[in-house]
Amino acid sequence: MASLWLKTFDQKGNQNMPPIIEPTMSALIEIVTDLPIGTNRAMLHFLWMLVTGSLLPHRGALFPALQSTGIGERAVRRAWQAFHSGMWQISELMVAWHSYMQEQQSWQPRRYENYAALAIDTTPFWRPKL
Repeated sequence: MASLWLKTFDQKGNQNMPPIIEPTMSALIEIVTDLPIGTNRAMLHFLWMLVTGSLLPHRGALFPALQSTGIGERAVRRAWQAFHSGMWQISELMVAWHSYMQEQQSWQPRRYENYAALAIDTTPFWRPKL
């Protein structure tokens, strides 16, 4: 599954993932690893679109946001289809994310004076319409 990055996003033939992207992409790959084949790759594309903020400049339109990540037209359709009717549940993704973060030593809370800054916060929040 680690080679999923190269097969998925790197269409120019580069062999190395940019160092700044590697921790985020590794976390996303771990989250989707247990999903069915096909759904895992498509959901990786979808999650990458969310993490990179691609929805904002496209006012929430999924197809242009997915296209802006650099994946091909067929991959865009597969990502949308996986999101729409793929074999996944948000609770499973959250459990996978939580267990991955627990395994990582770098994602621990930091203390500053009397404050404990969370490295990861899974609290959902309401957001007004744009």
